[in-house]
Amino acid sequence: MTIPAPTLNGQCTYNPGVLGLGAYVRIFWLPPSGYTLSQAEVQASTSGLGSALAPLTGYNLSINTTGSAAAGYVTDVPTNLLGGLLGLGTELQIAIVIRDPATSWTSKAASVASNAGLIAGLGGNCRNLPPGT
Repeated sequence: MTIPAPTLNGQCTYNPGVLGLGAYVRIFWLPPSGYTLSQAEVQASTSGLGSALAPLTGYNLSINTTGSAAAGYVTDVPTNLLGGLLGLGTELQIAIVIRDPATSWTSKAASVASNAGLIAGLGGNCRNLPPGT
């Protein structure tokens, strides 16, 4: 069984908040046809770009997402949930996958890479990664 991957439909952004407090990464994405937000899951790399992805503990996707399956979703991921991984120049992968509730199989990811910058979010950025990354 193959689950289609979500797609990115806009350039992600890194929003530094005030002195790094309240910082978040904003992701613009579309689920595959026939799927909705309820089947999506946010994952993050465990130790920098290219490392294994794992579900983001303590994150509620539906509360942090606006939009619709037809028009596309906008999801904000607070950087404080990324532990100590996002900071000090480390680039981190944040991914959205579709999970089949019956089998727990997941699609390939729609991913972004973000860097919080060195101090208080200054110089932080975000970029979309190629499909399947």
